[in-house]
Amino acid sequence: MTDKILSYFQRCNDLQSFSMEELQQIANISKLVSFAKGRDVFSIEHQDRYLFVVGEGMLSLRLHHRHLSKKFMEGALFGEIILFSDRGRLGAIHCLEEVELVAIDKLYILEANEFLSDKLRFKMLHQMGAKMASYFYHDQNKTIAELLEEMESEYLEFKASTAEGNWDGMIRTIAGFMNLNGGTILCGVKDGGGELAYFLTDKHKVDVFERNFRNKMHQHLGQNLPGIHFDLQQMGKSCVVRIDVDPSTFPVFYRKNLNNPRSKEYFYIRSGNQNYPIQMTSDIVRYIQRRFKNKSA
Repeated sequence: MTDKILSYFQRCNDLQSFSMEELQQIANISKLVSFAKGRDVFSIEHQDRYLFVVGEGMLSLRLHHRHLSKKFMEGALFGEIILFSDRGRLGAIHCLEEVELVAIDKLYILEANEFLSDKLRFKMLHQMGAKMASYFYHDQNKTIAELLEEMESEYLEFKASTAEGNWDGMIRTIAGFMNLNGGTILCGVKDGGGELAYFLTDKHKVDVFERNFRNKMHQHLGQNLPGIHFDLQQMGKSCVVRIDVDPSTFPVFYRKNLNNPRSKEYFYIRSGNQNYPIQMTSDIVRYIQRRFKNKSA
């Protein structure tokens, strides 16, 4: 069982900074739990005791106070709010299919014990606290100044300018955002973030860029795409063009060679701060069946 838990931990982006020795300690305070399709995870037994890592299957989150939802797939971590609040969960986690989760017991993180070192407990609290801080509002609700303080991520990418040489990479990023949970591109920011690229433009030039870029994007990705929103903001002596991308309700494919109607199409998803093309047809089919289940264009 421990080996299986460790294999699930190694898929989890939120645990990538932990060593194998640390993951082994966390595995010692964890257990595997399974839920049938249609079940809610936060039962009376689990609602105030565990945070979870998804090992197999897919779940959806719906927040109680807003009509927002998000899907959790293999490698996702959720439920960390119980480490910081005793006011109850903020939403419902529903199993879209049969799932297997790793349940991590919060008591061993919050209280000194023989299984976790104090250093590891504090590291976990710091990591989960940073994750919680990112939830206060979605990247698309943050100001450009706030986004500039962040690093490139699953939801955020920086480009130095709107130059046509950047368009291909930006279109692949948009496809990756659409096929996952959406995101934001900031043009006029040096790679790595935090530093403006002294990119100068004006509203007219942005309008021309938007029109030409949309035409190019539709050639690569097709028509009837989800919402893509352009905005220009002056930042000191420079400018930043902001592109917010909504998640798609249908799979979006990227066609590279526009001169060949039989050109191969690629299916990108966002993984960390990279655009990842799923190579195997069977993996693409499996992902689409899970990500776009019960969705309509």
